[in-house]
Amino acid sequence: MIDYLSEEEELLCCRIDEKRSSNNKGLGANHWLYPDIVALRPLDKGWDTVVQNCVRHSEGRLTRLWSFEV
Repeated sequence: MIDYLSEEEELLCCRIDEKRSSNNKGLGANHWLYPDIVALRPLDKGWDTVVQNCVRHSEGRLTRLWSFEV
């Protein structure tokens, strides 16, 4: 899945390991707390520097965040 998202959709992906997260609600509490994969798509790829700076100064978004359950 990560290979597909990286190559075909040009997303920057990371696998989330829920077993390494802190758990203060008991056994199995983290089962649905975290997505399996999170991904980031930079929206400013190919934008002119002037446009990038304008978006940064206007608090616009330069990325889109995705989450996937596999």
